Amino acid sequence: MSGPQEYSVFANPEFDPSDYANAILAGESYPLQDSKPRSSAKSAFQDSIAKEDISVAISKLTFGIDDVSKQIKSLVSAHHEHLLGQAASASNLSGSLVSVRSGLNELNNSLEKLQQRVHVPYEALQLLVARLRKLQEASDILRRTSRFVILARRLQLQMSEMQSATGDKKADKPSVIDTGDSLASATVVQSLDIEDDRERTIAKAALTISEISSVLDGPSSGENSDASSNISLRNINAVAAFEPFVEEARNQNQTVLASSLQTAFNLGVLPELVRNLLHDLSQAVEDRIKSAFDLSKISKEALTKEGSTNSPSLQSYRSRVRTEPTNLTAPQFAAALWTRLEAMFDEMAGCCIKVYALEKVLKIKKNPNTLGPFLDDVSKALDNQPSAMFWLSLSITLDKHFRDSAKASAFLQQTLVTGYPKVLRLFHQFFSRIAVHTDTVYADSQQSPETILVLRSLANLESQYLSRSGNKINEAITQAFSGGSRMPPNTTEASNVARVVANELDSAKFDPLLVKSVAKNVASCLENVVAKVDNLMARDRSAVSLFGPTATPQHELNASLATFLYQLSLRLLLLESEHTASVYALVRPSIKNIQDGYETLVQPMQQAIQREISAILAKLHRIDFGQTGGGMAGGSSFCVRELSEKLAFIKGEVLDCYDLGDAGRVWVVSIVKFTIRNFLLHISIAKPLSEVGKLQMTSDMTELEFALNAFMAENNQAKRGDNLQNLGEEYRALRAMRPLLFLENKQLSSAEATANLPPLIVLHHILVRSPIPLPHKLHGWQEAEYVRWLDEHTDQESWTLIDGGITMSLASVLRARTLARGSATARLLSSTSYARKDDPPKPPQPPKPIDDSTSALEYKRFQRSRPPPLPAAEVPRFRSAEEAVTNILYNTPPPNLQPFKKHILNCLVQNEPGVLSRVSGILAGRGFNIDSLVVCRTEIRDLSRMCIVLSGQDSVIEQARRQLEDLVPVWAVLDYTETRVISRELLLAKVSILGPEYVDEQFIGGPFHEPRRPDEVSKLEREAALAQNFEQRGATPAEGVVEPTLTPSEALRLKHQHLQSIAVLAKQFGAKVVDVSEHSVIVELTAKTSRVEAFLNLLKPFGILEAARTGTMAMPRTPIRTDEEDQAEALGGSVDASLLPPG
Repeated sequence: MSGPQEYSVFANPEFDPSDYANAILAGESYPLQDSKPRSSAKSAFQDSIAKEDISVAISKLTFGIDDVSKQIKSLVSAHHEHLLGQAASASNLSGSLVSVRSGLNELNNSLEKLQQRVHVPYEALQLLVARLRKLQEASDILRRTSRFVILARRLQLQMSEMQSATGDKKADKPSVIDTGDSLASATVVQSLDIEDDRERTIAKAALTISEISSVLDGPSSGENSDASSNISLRNINAVAAFEPFVEEARNQNQTVLASSLQTAFNLGVLPELVRNLLHDLSQAVEDRIKSAFDLSKISKEALTKEGSTNSPSLQSYRSRVRTEPTNLTAPQFAAALWTRLEAMFDEMAGCCIKVYALEKVLKIKKNPNTLGPFLDDVSKALDNQPSAMFWLSLSITLDKHFRDSAKASAFLQQTLVTGYPKVLRLFHQFFSRIAVHTDTVYADSQQSPETILVLRSLANLESQYLSRSGNKINEAITQAFSGGSRMPPNTTEASNVARVVANELDSAKFDPLLVKSVAKNVASCLENVVAKVDNLMARDRSAVSLFGPTATPQHELNASLATFLYQLSLRLLLLESEHTASVYALVRPSIKNIQDGYETLVQPMQQAIQREISAILAKLHRIDFGQTGGGMAGGSSFCVRELSEKLAFIKGEVLDCYDLGDAGRVWVVSIVKFTIRNFLLHISIAKPLSEVGKLQMTSDMTELEFALNAFMAENNQAKRGDNLQNLGEEYRALRAMRPLLFLENKQLSSAEATANLPPLIVLHHILVRSPIPLPHKLHGWQEAEYVRWLDEHTDQESWTLIDGGITMSLASVLRARTLARGSATARLLSSTSYARKDDPPKPPQPPKPIDDSTSALEYKRFQRSRPPPLPAAEVPRFRSAEEAVTNILYNTPPPNLQPFKKHILNCLVQNEPGVLSRVSGILAGRGFNIDSLVVCRTEIRDLSRMCIVLSGQDSVIEQARRQLEDLVPVWAVLDYTETRVISRELLLAKVSILGPEYVDEQFIGGPFHEPRRPDEVSKLEREAALAQNFEQRGATPAEGVVEPTLTPSEALRLKHQHLQSIAVLAKQFGAKVVDVSEHSVIVELTAKTSRVEAFLNLLKPFGILEAARTGTMAMPRTPIRTDEEDQAEALGGSVDASLLPPG
């Protein structure tokens, strides 16, 4: 029977409703392409089905569709909540995406507006900068043109003087020939004077021509040279008109200057000519400097410039005050002063260039006799080079006028000190201007001697400027701490102090020497910050207590101070990128002290938070996690709830007082990691543990995770976010602890099942499930002590402790089983031991390594026999009342007649921190005063030896010895009191060689006892002071009695006599003189205690300044066996076990 085409699939004899439904749900075609042919039996069956009516096939299909519909409904019913949640999430996500899209659109609009606001002002600023650059170029050209005109006019005058001098010489020549012998000498002298003036004029003209050349061509190089400075003035018409005249004068003056210098040399007046030129230039500079600081000229210039703009009343008032400015006229006076200083430096630069030009000419011109330059002859005659003489004169002149002007006028002093950086900038411009013509250098890495010599004239101004700079920084610091403990400094004050420091360093940054001086000043001021914070911080218990609903005022005070130091150090660290390494190295120690002060403030609070969290987590062990019924309440335990509340208090009240930025976030992360780590350690050792307890632990973990998420959340962040995922292994360990609780025992050894968990946590959980006691139970520790010990030690030490505890536990179990076997087993073991006596001896085994203090416990537990009990008196018989009364009345019990004597205890202890305090605490608790105590590590790295000397009765000392031996890190305590030992003690004594009458002065700290300092007086002066002290020793002599004077030689002789006596005494006792100084010696002696005491008594008359003793060290002698002892041992006498050594 054939149906429609769409029913052909259902009419197929191999049609299977289940396969069809699966293919439709999977989106595949039906029938499946990879289906295989059926078996022959099934094919026959399908052939029979094919013969059925199509209605039957449709009914089967309907049944299959109904079945699939039921399955789909059941799946939807089972997972409808999850599907609804996904749909809700999708709708929420769509809303979030819409808000994000709107935010992005707003951001794009804001960006376009910001670009418009920045782009338009930038273009305008760029245009203004280009205009300013052109104006600067024009200003520079005008300045150089003006200078050229002045120099050209000066050259004209000098050329006219030269021509007039030549004409006078020619006019006077015939008179010299016609005069008689009486007038010949006078005429020659006059001719020489005229020649001298002519040579000086020629030298000045040559210097002027060289300066004109430099102005015409511009500077060829230099750090501050730009395009405008390199523009030549030859293109200007006014300058080009003078150029032929300058060229003519240059060609003429080259030969004239050479001939003039040669003439002056021939006449023997060349040094005088150079000296006069230098004097003229120096005098010109001095006059210009004096004129620059003339307050009357400054006043006239300032009042003249402002005369046209001021009112008549102000003019009349100003006419009465001529020399000192008022508050209204001070800016005009300052502007006039700086203008005159700039002109002064221009004049100084011109004179300096002339001096170096003269020196260059003197270098070029040669002496025909010696073939050396004229400069050598001039330098020999003047005792120095011309340039050096000019620099020295300039330095003296500047120093004189700067000091005199500062003393004469308060206005000049204030203006120069306040504007000291501006004065230095003028000097920099002066150095850069003359650097082209001279060999002076003033840079960060190198400074020429000439520049240092000139800058020394500003020493007074620099000291006053540094004082004002330090006052500014100190004022900012004082203002920051002006509120005291009520208003402590905070972020704002830190920013103000850092800004003042940065401004002071930036203002001096241009000068390499000034910035270093300011940096030293800054470092001293920052030390004051640390001292003020140290005085203001709270150190009482309320500063670290975490009780109460709100933070205490001490919390807020320390938090504010810590914020101030952190923000200040954070801003000061930026100085490293703004200044050179040498400058930052001067400030770095002070910044390090500020960071240390911050750590000092924050560390107590960190420790207090850790203690509080540890104390709360220790309460977990009050909960019975071994309950099997439903006794536990639902939800988290009281301990975790308390921890959540405490974390909320720490976050909201304590940490919010701090403003630490990234450091605060690091602090929060460290607290969270500490909490997770300690929580895992505590729950891993909770024993016994039932299924109900496991569920309770999972609830606590969930609550703890929520609390820590809220603790790490920022102000604008959700409290239940994914902050813990950034922690790393701590968070993964917390998440992996839940499935660990419900694993089977055989799964605990699987690495996949215990992934992300520390091996120590897994081992704890295995021990909790096993009958083996936990490590802290074996050592008698509390859970909190054990967790704290694990947190303070490394993983290797923790594994060693646990391994030792498990070994001890297994050994005790084996010993118990061995003792329970009965006497038969004991006899069997005894016979076996006799049979093994003939076995060859085993080679010596290496000692076991000492891992920690528990090794001493293991040694004392298994390798030693307990000492005999303390001696006790016999129990008296029962007495009657009459005998008791008689005993009370007439037979008073005698006191303990055991004498007090010195005991030497030798303690072998583990080499670890805290052993000495525990040993001394035991002795101090029993009222012992330790006479001496020597501790040092032995040849074994982990073993130390203590030698303790104390006085007491035998029985009391024995009790103390046994208590010491019971300590965990103590291996053994030996009493060497009745043992033949070798005891030694080391003594170092500093003895005076001045005599006993001067010991008191040395104790006071006079000139003989203080440490030497670089600025102290010389050795000769100290010897004179010593002789004077010898003269003035003792009481004041009576009138009429003249005390003989003690010379330094006699004082030296007395010192050597005392030194010889001390050396002889030391030789008798076997001591050594190990140090000899001017007024004392140090003697070293190694001997018994009695011999050391005797030696000290003999040194006391000389005067003992200091003495140091190490205390007694003892070691038992090795006995020598005799034949009598061997015979006594062969007799097999009884041996007292108490006399045997340990072990």
